[in-house]
Amino acid sequence: MLLTKFAYGLSTPLLISSGLVGMPVKKFMKNAFPITFGQHILTMSLGFFLGNSFEIADKYIKNLGIFVTIAALIFAGIFYFIQRLARKKIEEMERENGN
Repeated sequence: MLLTKFAYGLSTPLLISSGLVGMPVKKFMKNAFPITFGQHILTMSLGFFLGNSFEIADKYIKNLGIFVTIAALIFAGIFYFIQRLARKKIEEMERENGN
């Protein structure tokens, strides 16, 4: 239960499997509440103590976002160019073969 509460997307399968095995709601709440409480305390503490670090890193994160966007656009342009070139080659080869 501890691992599924921290891993994103695994809480729903935990709920489903708890229901399938017939775990009483009281027992489930008794086990889930301390884990959830600890998770929220940890997350809030990290946010509180690392908030200043985010402010410092904010300019780097913005620059990284711009870099990733430009890289994705360049990749998409190269992919489009190669795709057009390959399509022309294939059409040319088909015309040569008489298909």
